[in-house]
Amino acid sequence: MEHTGLEPVTPTLPVSCAPSCANAPWDGFFDCLTIIPHFFSIVKMIFLVFFIFFRYNMIKATKGSEIMKKIFVLILIPVLLLCSCGGNKIKLSDADPSDIIDEVYNKLPKDAEAREYVPCLITSEINERSEEYYLGISGVRYKKGAASEAFEQPTTYSFCVVIFEDDADYDAERIKIEQNINKSKWVCASAEEAFVVRYKNTAAVIMGPKNVCSELENAFLSVVSSIEK
Repeated sequence: MEHTGLEPVTPTLPVSCAPSCANAPWDGFFDCLTIIPHFFSIVKMIFLVFFIFFRYNMIKATKGSEIMKKIFVLILIPVLLLCSCGGNKIKLSDADPSDIIDEVYNKLPKDAEAREYVPCLITSEINERSEEYYLGISGVRYKKGAASEAFEQPTTYSFCVVIFEDDADYDAERIKIEQNINKSKWVCASAEEAFVVRYKNTAAVIMGPKNVCSELENAFLSVVSSIEK
């Protein structure tokens, strides 16, 4: 066979991914991290209960303090309720796109087709140098972004998450990306499905097999809609 120098630099056959890749994420790790804020809330609650009990008994030991005891309890009960209910709310605009990607993968059903890709994926930051490759266009008004793609090509799979700037027109930015998605950016390969899904100021750019894209869309919406609840 005569070589012309124009042959593809990557194999054109489907890549079979080993299920035990070195950088495969441990599903339970991020679940453990989500427990930490709740643990501190419980500790705070216990501390406040003991504090109320201690102060109440001090007042109780003082003569002629019935009115003070009632006032003290009436003030502290609302404070206790506010401390237990507030506190750990995270704004979607403050979230890390790479953490959202990890949470989406953890949210996938155990039998999801998308899980077959996870061991072979790496997550990279989206910046000015790479935004056109991942989003299909440069100049998108986002402040943070991350992309998850296979480290061996060609594997027609891409899952990107971007958080738009606060004063951007979120839907206009989504449309801009969707109109410029390059589903054939891989050498001699093209994604079956490609679209953009948005929730408030956060969007996901999804490319891959149709069933996989649908699974990622559902998991993404479930994750981002729960962040601010």
